[in-house]
Order: sequence, then C-alpha cells, then structure tokens
Amino acid sequence: MNKRTIAATIIIVLLAATACSLESLYGSLIPDPDKEGEQVTTPEPDTPSGIIQEEGYYLESGNPMEYFSIDVTEAEIGEGTLILTMSDGSIQEYPMMDGMILLGSDILTVKHEVGESIAIAKDGIEPLVFRYGRR
Repeated sequence: MNKRTIAATIIIVLLAATACSLESLYGSLIPDPDKEGEQVTTPEPDTPSGIIQEEGYYLESGNPMEYFSIDVTEAEIGEGTLILTMSDGSIQEYPMMDGMILLGSDILTVKHEVGESIAIAKDGIEPLVFRYGRR
C-alpha cells in the first residue's frame, strides 16, 4: 500500500469515529443506571396472536336466514350494489336503486351510515344490522 491509501483510510476511520458516539452504536448494550430495575415491556400487538384483522361491516343483529337462503356474515356497499359475504366465503351482489333492493317479491330497504353501520330491513322482520369494526 502506498502512503496516500493509508492516510485516506486513517482519515475515513477518524471521520467515522467522530461522526457517531459509542452510545448511539452500542446504546442498547450499555446499561443505563437511571433505568436499572425498570422492567422492559414490549407492546402487545393490536390483534390476537398477530393475525391481521380486517375492517368491515360485520353482522351484529338480525337473522340473515329470514332474508337470504344462506347465512350472511359481512356487508359492503359498492357502486349501486349491496355486496354480501356469506359464511362459506361466497359473495353475492344485489343491484340497489335509491336504497332499495328487489328480492323476489320482497323489497328490502338499505340504510348506510359510512363508518358506522349498514341496516337491511324488510316489513315485519327484525332488520339485519352490520356494524363497522374489525374481525
């Protein structure tokens, strides 16, 4: 090695050493006398066992079997449609006009409060209420 390479290496090492302190490099390994005796706790995840929870409108009350032929677990409002997710994972879409759905000879009314709830009602039957939340 020539003298210029050695000098450049020494300068780089000195600059690197002065640019950061040992505490910033090894701070987690050096015990802090002010914090001795404190127990370090790690925050628990927001979801049980680390499973990612999805936000959506989930069934809170009512009997979906009185409205549809299969158990409904989740609702969603699309562009001019009511989108329902069934318990078996299948998805059904129903065209909606002015907050109403024609289902056979029945007319269902749909009320949507964004970020709050979706309610589906039919005369004489308890409405289906889907609340916004995580599952």
